[in-house]
Amino acid sequence: MNIYVCDYTDSEGINTIIAIQQESHEEYIDYFKELLDKKMIERIDDIETLIEDLGYDSVAYAFRCICCNKVTIVCQNY
Repeated sequence: MNIYVCDYTDSEGINTIIAIQQESHEEYIDYFKELLDKKMIERIDDIETLIEDLGYDSVAYAFRCICCNKVTIVCQNY
């Protein structure tokens, strides 16, 4: 499973996509939770349900800080 992060490093706004790959589903869930915005974690009842719902009724946006390179995931339901 991959987490894709879109970096806006080009002065013309050209996107660079980085895939963060995890070996197993458990590692993916753990890494996803680690990157998830701390305020979002408090609002999620079941992380497995959220992961299964991604691409259907939910989306996860991964943002990389231009100052410290930290990646943060924010989720949104439709």
